Amino acid sequence: MKISKFKMVRDTNEEYHQNPAISSSGLKVIADRSVEYFLNRPEYKETDAMKLGTAIHERLLFPKTFEDLYFVLPKLDLRRKADKEKAEEIKSQNADKISLTMAQSNIIEGIAKNVDKKEDAKNYLNGNIKELSYYGKIDGIPVRFRPDCMDDVEGWISDIKSCQNNKPKKFRHEIYDRKYHVQAYFYCLCAGINPNRFRFIAVETNPPYLVQVYGMSERMIEDAEIQFNEAFFSWKVYCETGHALGYMHHECSDDDDAFLL
Repeated sequence: MKISKFKMVRDTNEEYHQNPAISSSGLKVIADRSVEYFLNRPEYKETDAMKLGTAIHERLLFPKTFEDLYFVLPKLDLRRKADKEKAEEIKSQNADKISLTMAQSNIIEGIAKNVDKKEDAKNYLNGNIKELSYYGKIDGIPVRFRPDCMDDVEGWISDIKSCQNNKPKKFRHEIYDRKYHVQAYFYCLCAGINPNRFRFIAVETNPPYLVQVYGMSERMIEDAEIQFNEAFFSWKVYCETGHALGYMHHECSDDDDAFLL
């Protein structure tokens, strides 16, 4: 693959997602389903879990400016007039900030407290590049990526993943199921970093908010490379011909030959 030099841009997260270049999110959808599905996927809607994940990222990556973006709305009984008025007053005083419930704040601070106890997690959250966008081309096809944290001097990338259970077997299953390893391989390919130097920072959103740091095995990297190559090839074919290919070959094992008609 011919990989162009990537340009770093200090744009907003919203501006990044509006850019038409293919990202890891798009390639993961193609790897999981197909180009046709990606082109006709349901309209994106941010869920409460996604909002919490974004807040967790901000708290762990930018702790000094977190309170400039978020405020905590205390638990109030909105059936009572006084409490309802109090809530409106607090919101008005923080009109330029994003509200968090007390429960969400407890989760975020519980995770942050545990991260502070783990030297490996703290290390992989202190790269010299945080949430900056990169734009370039692979084989002439525009691509983009926005790593959570990267250190281009020491040569590593880390990504925060919130989850229900970060036990090794559970989180490994989640990596494969959500194509996190394909995303990691794509980031490393674009940044020119060895995939062995990628780290997942898995944080549980349930008490006691355990934090674990994981790398990728050689087998996982090989699987990611296969799935990325197939997904990118399908996207490249579509960009160059307008033809959307179907499902990926890796979806079928040797036992599925009867279905390959």
